[in-house]
Amino acid sequence: GRAAAADARACVRAACVACVGECAVAGDFAIRRSPENVAGSGGRDGMIQRAIGDLPPSVFAVVVRAVTAALAGHFARADIVRSAVRSALGTAPRGDGDDDDGRGQKKDDDDDAFGTRTDECARAACAALPAGERAAASAAASDAVLALTDAAQGAVARAIASNAAATRSTLAEFSNVCRAADDFLERAERLGGGRRCLALRATVAAQCKDLFAARHAAFAAKLGVVLEAETWTAVTPVPPEFQRVLDGVASLAEGNEADENDDASSRASGDVAGSDALVFPNTGERVVPVGASLALLKMLRDHVAAAARFPSLAPTAVHKTAELLRVFNSRTSQLVLGAGAMRTAGLRSITAKHLALATESVRLFALVAPLVSAALEPFLPESRRRGLLAEFDRTVADLATHARELHAKTVGIMRDRLAHHSSRLTTIWCSRVFTERASSAGKGSSAGKEEDEGEGEIEDADGAKGPSEFATALGKEIGTLRRVVAGTLCARDAAAVFDEVLAHFDERATGTLRDARRLVAKEWRAKMGDRGEGGAAEGGAA
Repeated sequence: GRAAAADARACVRAACVACVGECAVAGDFAIRRSPENVAGSGGRDGMIQRAIGDLPPSVFAVVVRAVTAALAGHFARADIVRSAVRSALGTAPRGDGDDDDGRGQKKDDDDDAFGTRTDECARAACAALPAGERAAASAAASDAVLALTDAAQGAVARAIASNAAATRSTLAEFSNVCRAADDFLERAERLGGGRRCLALRATVAAQCKDLFAARHAAFAAKLGVVLEAETWTAVTPVPPEFQRVLDGVASLAEGNEADENDDASSRASGDVAGSDALVFPNTGERVVPVGASLALLKMLRDHVAAAARFPSLAPTAVHKTAELLRVFNSRTSQLVLGAGAMRTAGLRSITAKHLALATESVRLFALVAPLVSAALEPFLPESRRRGLLAEFDRTVADLATHARELHAKTVGIMRDRLAHHSSRLTTIWCSRVFTERASSAGKGSSAGKEEDEGEGEIEDADGAKGPSEFATALGKEIGTLRRVVAGTLCARDAAAVFDEVLAHFDERATGTLRDARRLVAKEWRAKMGDRGEGGAAEGGAA
């Protein structure tokens, strides 16, 4: 057993050195020491691990496959020896996989691996041994095989753990490494009679978690930078790769497999013309995005794809995707509702256009969150599924609250504009009334042709006046709001904004005109009272 373990470690070492040398010759990376110096150095294991750690992520899977291929011969020889010992001792198990050659064919107990008959004398001698000694010898053969698999998996685990670039790998690159490790695990665990290679599995699982944590940290940092620089301008046309990202999220929600090479295909077909909005494939909903919302959409797709490839990461993916959504929601509120974008992005003011685009971004993720939840649900443990997915429900509720606040702010802008223009409505209306009454009084005191000419001049003047300054300015404000809202918000949100704005306009204009009539009546009564008192005094003096 010790000799087999030593041979396995030496085999792994030699395969690693050869692979590192081939990669260095091929120019895949720059190695600081030659493979010969690595193999002959005093701390050769440490130097080999450092050399492997220098390998780029794109070629690291080659090392694992080379080690697996190099160990295949050792595994086959160990299986042959164990089977021969069991056969000679008469302790070969029946009805399990040990008498299977691994390709679905039964091996002949009377033949060894080289196709020759087992020595009948040796078989007879072994049969003469006490049953306890035969069992001990058979157990020793099995222990030697297990020692071989333990040493092999430990060496492979150390090689994989030395990959310092694992956290910088793309999902496709790390998936290649995991597939190579899965191939080794299948061979080693079959040789060990189903005994799991816990050390290697733990190493791969730890690297999966480290990779996911590193990618999430990079996503969170990038999202913060993108939001700080966001000017809340519509991205038109939308690059086609982001429409494919949205389609990919919807496909994952339907239970389809993730495409690990989606980024490459997106770049390859990036010259296709895009549309003016993102379109949800299932419902046909259209959303006008900004740059930050497109970046977050791609991050969510990557997290879901990682969970689909590595199901053990699904609970972590739920927390991290919900965290990204909460960060986007809260930071957007600070930048738009709190006017933080005036400081971070240099905006002069927060306009209705900015509010409309922020509303569309919030609506985008209110629609995407259920898709992400559906995509992650199959990979979650049944006992924790309901509690984990409740995070998305809370996030969608927060997004809905934010959307209502943006709606109220948009309507509030028009309330402020109406209040500004309404401040002059009373003066304009009162002036118009008094002017018309003065004109009527002047016409009553005139006679003949002069009365007709004066009346004609007043009618011409009235006809030339047209709409008031209040109506002109307010109509311009409504036209601007219509262009912004109708061109950005969905039909339902646009109708809700206009319904509330027009209802407030009716209420405010009606109240202002009512107050103006009361003011005119009060002033008119005051003037008529003064005139009546003056006439009575003159009559008394006469």
